[in-house]
Amino acid sequence: MIIDYDQIAKLVESNLEVRVREESVKSSKVRISSVASTFIPEVSLYAQGEDSELKKVHESPTAGVFANLNLFNGFRDVEKNKINNLSYETNKLEFKKSYNEDVFRAKKYYLEALRILEDIKILAEHEKINKNNRELILKKVASGLSPKSEELIFKKIELSLKEQRVKEDNALKIVYSNLRTIFSLDRNEQIEVVGDLDISKFNYRVPTKKIDLAIVESNESLLNAEKKVSGLWRMPRVNLYAEKSFTNHVNGEFLDEGDEEQVIGLRVTLPIFSEKNVDSIEDQTKKIEYQAAVLKKKSQIRELESADEKIEIQLDHLKSMIEISKGKVELSKEIMEKTFSEFRLGLKEALSLNEATADYLEARKDLIEHKVEYILSVEESKVNSID
Repeated sequence: MIIDYDQIAKLVESNLEVRVREESVKSSKVRISSVASTFIPEVSLYAQGEDSELKKVHESPTAGVFANLNLFNGFRDVEKNKINNLSYETNKLEFKKSYNEDVFRAKKYYLEALRILEDIKILAEHEKINKNNRELILKKVASGLSPKSEELIFKKIELSLKEQRVKEDNALKIVYSNLRTIFSLDRNEQIEVVGDLDISKFNYRVPTKKIDLAIVESNESLLNAEKKVSGLWRMPRVNLYAEKSFTNHVNGEFLDEGDEEQVIGLRVTLPIFSEKNVDSIEDQTKKIEYQAAVLKKKSQIRELESADEKIEIQLDHLKSMIEISKGKVELSKEIMEKTFSEFRLGLKEALSLNEATADYLEARKDLIEHKVEYILSVEESKVNSID
């Protein structure tokens, strides 16, 4: 399986943990419509009677049907529906944030794989250069122009390069394993990462809508809705009820002994006193929580503005480092080529040539590191974006 940059976001959707979180968000959506069940009529059948010599109770059997319908519940359903809707919106935002974090984590693995592949290319080039230099030194040793120790230096470098290659190959295997895990691929799935580190493809822009701020705003609205609900205990309730008895003896839900066999009525309940109005503890608590949410929103705005500024500073710094690294690569390559020419003429020793070669290849690795760091900084800024 070949993986490029554009596939990453789609592949993360198949992650099992992502799918579990997505189902959890869907379940919170169901609660929005569940409040409407408050106004669905309740219809029940009943039958009862008792005949006991021991208790000296003799009650004629009674049976019937009764119904109850909520007509008004003091706007409790409206506010609860707001709470459920706000909870759903908050869950959606939190899911979006966690999904973006998983995408960023996958991109880190992807870029790490690209970095390792670039390092392996540099190692291969170093191996080729060292082989050519060793062949040259063998001729010089054979002709007596260089001591045997210089041949051993190149042999040591060859072993060191082999060791680095083993380490890089192992690191690549680990990164590929991490990618298989985050994409929920089979452990035996063969994958290959393709792409380049062209920073011109990764442009930073300040997110217009930020998830962290949206979550804080949603929580603020949620607490405000809960504050309103806590004061609705004072509101009246209105119920329509009806009952029909199937027997002459009446003793049902709404009918009492001596009533007619059927009844229809309207019940209005107006709370006068409740434990909730003692010191208004719940009202005060919700009010304090809401005020804290307002302050948190102001703090969040400042933190996000500061974070935007730091990202811009970091990216400007990395752009400068990339340009410096490009200059170091060009200069160290020129030094290496001149040192090689002087080495062939016997003006430089093997150590000087190896040092110049190592400096050139290290400069190339530094350039790759700065590019990866720049791209990661741009990608990390997208984690908090709703867009």
